[in-house]
Amino acid sequence: ILNEEILFMLLILFSNIPESACGELPAIPHMEVESQRNNYMHGESVTINCKEGYVAQFVRLTCDEGKWNDSETSLEKISILSHCAPPPKVANAVVVTSRQKEYTSGSEATYQCRDRYTIKGVATVTCINGTWGERNFTCTSNGNPCPNPPEVAHAVVDTSDQTEYTSGSKVTYQCRDQYTMEGVGRITCINGQWEEEKFTCKKCKCGKLPVIPNREATSQRNT
Repeated sequence: ILNEEILFMLLILFSNIPESACGELPAIPHMEVESQRNNYMHGESVTINCKEGYVAQFVRLTCDEGKWNDSETSLEKISILSHCAPPPKVANAVVVTSRQKEYTSGSEATYQCRDRYTIKGVATVTCINGTWGERNFTCTSNGNPCPNPPEVAHAVVDTSDQTEYTSGSKVTYQCRDQYTMEGVGRITCINGQWEEEKFTCKKCKCGKLPVIPNREATSQRNT
């Protein structure tokens, strides 16, 4: 008898719910609701609050003739991931902020210019709802670049090939076979000009013939 009474009460309860009611809120990923009811009537609205790092495509959900919002609305798209892709590449700069698995809205990435480049502006960009904000900095060369290193008699450049020699770049030389270096075989680019070489490559001098037991030389020189 008790079960029949409960069933009868449930029938009365649900029979009083109009067809235009929407029932509970739909399950929406990353959405937070302050209070939840079992039933919402036609015309009632609920404000959407997303978890940190997410934004809503719609501000409110509205019960409309038994359905939430327009019947063509995809509820799966109501919450949109607002994470940004990894920080964008910037010419002559590197990201110095620790790499993150996810860059949520509000995350910042800080850059640092490479050697021989100077920063102009604020080297920080911010993730704003899935998009990195405007970049307001550049990395400029410290002075004018130099042309290719000058040729030096009986020497070759020993530094790996470079596409650009910015101010402060250094190149190293080595002497060719049968030549020996006097001085320091290195020059520096200074604001568009190579400093004067302070070395030379001179022909090797062997001096007197070595003393070899039981050998005779047909002629002998000092050098």
